[in-house]
This record gives sequence, C-alpha cells and structure tokens, in this order.
Amino acid sequence: MKKNLHNKVLNITFISLFAALCYIALTVFFFPVGPMFVHFGNLIVVLAALLIGGWQGGLAGSIGMGLYDILNGHADSSPKTFILKFLIGFTVGFVYTLLSKKLKSNTVAATLGALAGMIVNIIGE
Repeated sequence: MKKNLHNKVLNITFISLFAALCYIALTVFFFPVGPMFVHFGNLIVVLAALLIGGWQGGLAGSIGMGLYDILNGHADSSPKTFILKFLIGFTVGFVYTLLSKKLKSNTVAATLGALAGMIVNIIGE
C-alpha cells in the first residue's frame, strides 16, 4: 500500500514537472518563423515519454501546452493541442516500449519512437 501510494505521488510529480517544462519551453524558448513559431515543447513531450512513460509524457505535454494556449490567447486551438500532444507522447512511449523489447539497442528504439511522435505531429498539424 505504501509503495503504491509512493509510485502515484512520484508519477504525479513527474507529470507536473514535465508539464511546467513544456509551458516554459513555449514561453521562453521560441523563435518566430513567418506566421508560426518553432519551440522546444515537443522535445520536452518526447523526453517525458521516454523517461516516465507514454501516457504520462503525453499528459504532461497536453497540460503544459494546452495551458499555454488557454493563457496566451489561443484558447480556440487548445482542444486540438491537448489531443495532439497526448498522442505524440503516447505514440513515442508505445513505440519505444514495443521496440526496446525486440531490439538490442535502446538508442535505436528511442530514435524510432521520437520519429513516430514527429510523424503524428506532422499529420496532426
């Protein structure tokens, strides 16, 4: 019982930490490129999915970047952001978990997982 509670608290803490990092990545580290901007938010989602798990990383990205959209005048696109960022994190975690069991190299599994997440992002945009 105590270990299960500890794992839940640790899980919530990591999700909150990565959500905050996603928000900061959108707020501080962005570069305007025409009508859009490049940011490191998706990088944080991929990193979170690889470190703490797919659905946890996706949830962190959804919360952090969805909150950014709501608080910075993009509330109309926040449902799309919430769903897309969750799918990115979930896909990265799923592909990494699936391939890390079959491949001998975790680096290759992580790279292919990140690539799958970016494909989801391109399709979703």
